Amino acid sequence: MSVHALERAFDRRVTAGRLIAPGEAVVAAVSGGADSMALLHLLDAFNRNRRWGCRILVAHLDHGLRGLDAAADAAFVARQAESLGLQCLVESADVAGQARERKLSLETAGRKARLEFLERVCRESGSTVVAMGHHADDDVETILHRTIRGTGLKGLGGIPLRRRLRAGSDVRIVRPLLRFRREALRQYLLDRGLPWREDASNQTEGFTRNRLRQQLLPLLRSEHNPRIDQALLRLASQARMAERCLTGMTGKLLKRVLTTDEAGQPTLVLGVLADAPDALRWRLIRAAAVRAGVTEGRLGYDHLAAAARLIDGATGQETHLPGGWRLIRDRDRLVFQPPGTRPRGAPAEAVEPAVLAAEGVTSLPAFGIDVVAELIEPSPDGPVRSGRVGTGWPAEEWLDADAIEGPLVARARRPGDRFRPLGMPGSKKLSDFFIDERIPAPERDIVCLLCDRRGPVWVVPWRIDDRVRVTASTRRVLRLVCRRIGA
Repeated sequence: MSVHALERAFDRRVTAGRLIAPGEAVVAAVSGGADSMALLHLLDAFNRNRRWGCRILVAHLDHGLRGLDAAADAAFVARQAESLGLQCLVESADVAGQARERKLSLETAGRKARLEFLERVCRESGSTVVAMGHHADDDVETILHRTIRGTGLKGLGGIPLRRRLRAGSDVRIVRPLLRFRREALRQYLLDRGLPWREDASNQTEGFTRNRLRQQLLPLLRSEHNPRIDQALLRLASQARMAERCLTGMTGKLLKRVLTTDEAGQPTLVLGVLADAPDALRWRLIRAAAVRAGVTEGRLGYDHLAAAARLIDGATGQETHLPGGWRLIRDRDRLVFQPPGTRPRGAPAEAVEPAVLAAEGVTSLPAFGIDVVAELIEPSPDGPVRSGRVGTGWPAEEWLDADAIEGPLVARARRPGDRFRPLGMPGSKKLSDFFIDERIPAPERDIVCLLCDRRGPVWVVPWRIDDRVRVTASTRRVLRLVCRRIGA
């Protein structure tokens, strides 16, 4: 059989884009429709013609929405896979039930179910690549849909050619058909005499994408621009180029903008941020917020607009970010404050003291930290060195357990607090210590003090009191580790 023109174009797309490597195990997501059947046969032809040595596994998910038609689709896909000598895995899911339980649309619930299924197939088969049948017409509909709903430059770029299945996953999704039109794929199947199944749900107007395909796009073509598809695809291509450029610039500039404050909180330096072009300000704030721990998908236009206004705001102004995070203007910087911590400016007396567990974990939401306590024997080789200098997280100190009087209590500062910083000859007012360590005034009320009956034994994460240091005569060591909640 001669090589079809579309097979040659597919070969060029896969090899030039390095979408699939020789010998890889590839999971092909096949619904039985024309697009996915074209993908399956093109993959198989590519693998044979190239002698690529790939192991292709066919995966089909029944969404539980179409009764007998869905069962017929599954049987059809299994037969087609068998005719090609390929392994096929078929599963079913209650997408309608998941949509109700998760309060999602059927489209969103179906997409989540498919991705979860495909990741599970990859995990069980040892594959790290999923091939999907999205094509150029899908891309047009996606770009138009996102534009109508409201999107940024990244969303305007349309469907990515490749991406991670989800954040942190080692499985990547590739879309070898993304530059091919629907009509060309169907013609290929007709030329080769290859069958496919028609999904009746693609004709209903209940789904947004169907309405775009059947109503809006035909209207735009007939009444406004007969080449609207090409126009949208060109726009997406330019958006992707601009996105790559701005992403690279953001990465370089972020190294100068993002730092940590004295309490270890992610912080943006205002001088550099204020000098950045407007096109980069929002991106820098978004990138820093994600680094801090804010969920990227929940950061919207209004969040970033409010955060950008803080650049020209006054000290003490703040805005709320998703997940309980706050971004606070503090003199020449913007500080990210984790969820569960006390708002800046709230009186220190408002924090209820919390008794630490003698051993184990004590969570302190008011300070945004967990404290892990452990009693250990001193080293037989000599005393353990006390007194860590620095403010990094997690913070760790080793104390003489028998020098601590009564239970340890976590609290905020109080008027008259004094302690003897490790290595100093005498005691010092806590307020003077804060000044000497250049701890900004807005930070001082949210510093956690671990105290016994006599006062502070550790100003977290800066310094312990000299009276609880580990010495040669120490019999029991209390190891304390303070870490950010969620770390």
